[in-house]
Amino acid sequence: VTAAMLREHDVILAMEPAHLEELAALAAAGSGPCGAQLLGDYRPAGGNREAVIPDPYYSDMKGFSEVFLLLDEALDGLVDHLQARLERPR
Repeated sequence: VTAAMLREHDVILAMEPAHLEELAALAAAGSGPCGAQLLGDYRPAGGNREAVIPDPYYSDMKGFSEVFLLLDEALDGLVDHLQARLERPR
């Protein structure tokens, strides 16, 4: 990711707060705002909703399955959000 990429794109997603911090620092170095947000913010409200989607790298297959479900929920929410944005009058 580069500062130019942060300026050129309006949807920038991160998985963990540390990633957001790195993106914000990169944007500041490029003299621009950082509109990045956590992908997990798009998961449905209610229940045990956590915005952080953990890295399953050091996990077993169950951990990968759990992360897959979190991603599936978040991506459904992201698609809904983007569709609503496209349908809004400009």
